[in-house]
Amino acid sequence: MDLSKYLRMLESNALWFSRIDCLGDNFEGSTPKLSVEAIANTLSANLPEIVAQNLQQINSDTHRRATLFSYANCWHQNRHESMAMWKLYGNPYGIAIISNLENISMSISSDYEIYPSLIKYIDYAKDQIESNNLFARLTHKRRSFEHEKEVRLFSINVLDQLPIELLTSPFDPVRAGLSVPVGVPISVDLNTLINEIRVDPEMPDWLYESVVDLTTKYGFHFKVRKSILGKDPIY
Repeated sequence: MDLSKYLRMLESNALWFSRIDCLGDNFEGSTPKLSVEAIANTLSANLPEIVAQNLQQINSDTHRRATLFSYANCWHQNRHESMAMWKLYGNPYGIAIISNLENISMSISSDYEIYPSLIKYIDYAKDQIESNNLFARLTHKRRSFEHEKEVRLFSINVLDQLPIELLTSPFDPVRAGLSVPVGVPISVDLNTLINEIRVDPEMPDWLYESVVDLTTKYGFHFKVRKSILGKDPIY
């Protein structure tokens, strides 16, 4: 995350769960080609053509609509720092949270049920997913994103924060002019959540010291360290 998002997290004591279709990949929540064809073939083999076509369209619309009501908090799983991830998400100087699933689970309010899932990377032209499993569409991405080694946190309780008219509207909420939140904050205990804060290897010392000061002023006791990738080489 960048400094502004880190500051927002400190102020709100919350993790930001983004709407799936706002994560920057237009394939989010979509269905691989072969899975679509499998659904179509099953319907065509058992139903009149016009009925099969209508059900196929309803199926497609349902999955597209689901991305508007699916929210996730995204993490990178790795035993080592990734310079590629710093470059991609630093913008320009990134800040990383170091945690684990146990701490995440313990830190989140008991009002929420959190479901972690590893993202699986597939070829959307050659591979299939479970065609009747909506959740599968939210936990698969194209192989071109494999470097992210992503773990996602989902919470069905997020729906409780959305206006009822959004969930019950028979139309596409966006096209109907209804405002669908791009994200929702979920309260956490940051001292329980965070093992350590790691800052960008290229962050200047004065900015690093500011991050340390900010963290202390907000009353948090987790350590803030500079990335080990910023150490000088030995020749």
